[in-house]
Amino acid sequence: MRWGLTYPLQGIPLSQHGPILREAEEIGYTDAWTAEVDANDALTPLAAFGAWTKTTRLGCAIAGIYNRTPTLLAQSAAAIEELSPGRFCLGIGTSSPVIVERWNGVKLEQPLKRTRDTIAFLRQAWSGEKVVMKVGPYDVKGFRLGRAPVPPPKLYLAALREKMLRLAGETCDGAITNYIAPEDARKVAAVTADAAKAAGKDAAKFDLCLDSGRYAGRVKQDFREGTQAGVNGTPAIFVNGRPMSGAVPFEDVAKIIREEMARGGS
Repeated sequence: MRWGLTYPLQGIPLSQHGPILREAEEIGYTDAWTAEVDANDALTPLAAFGAWTKTTRLGCAIAGIYNRTPTLLAQSAAAIEELSPGRFCLGIGTSSPVIVERWNGVKLEQPLKRTRDTIAFLRQAWSGEKVVMKVGPYDVKGFRLGRAPVPPPKLYLAALREKMLRLAGETCDGAITNYIAPEDARKVAAVTADAAKAAGKDAAKFDLCLDSGRYAGRVKQDFREGTQAGVNGTPAIFVNGRPMSGAVPFEDVAKIIREEMARGGS
């Protein structure tokens, strides 16, 4: 069992997280994770986390593959691995239409192919080989990573549907999933484990970011209470009882706040 927290914590400047991460490590937290929505990027905070901790596993869930070139992604991940040898897990994924298309102005096209090609690029780049490969719109010709990480970072893939879950099992070290009911956890685990086994891996070692089921009752209770409150995505924000779920644009949040203020809400 591993225990982790997602950072940075709300209301605390990123620069003040050093003592928090060190204390978390001391009292038994094993992992520190970052996300990437509309605040910090997924990777920059991990560089500081690596300097502030000694044993904590560092991971991102996830770094989007559409808003970075594959070359830059390989370089960034190699640098963080070098700062925290053997402790870094690069979680990648296609992200969401809001983040990719609305906020970054990029078409979210052929997600399965784009992901497979990105994984192949990262593996080859981290090996120190010269890379000649087309990944989405990027036609990379002769790139060689000047500081190839040894060992390379662990590579995790965000996946929800069967094809992406199988890709995670076949090509990655772990899978990251979200937005599933507790009873679906074992089904997801079975798909990824089957794909890992078919690829010649030890399925027991494949790392799936899902609970074993020991806390299914507690998760179901949280799920019911969240559903009753109107939560259907993360993050969830309430303004005077009005729920907003998922990656909500700032303008939409500001509009609701202005409406509530006009009504005399507090």
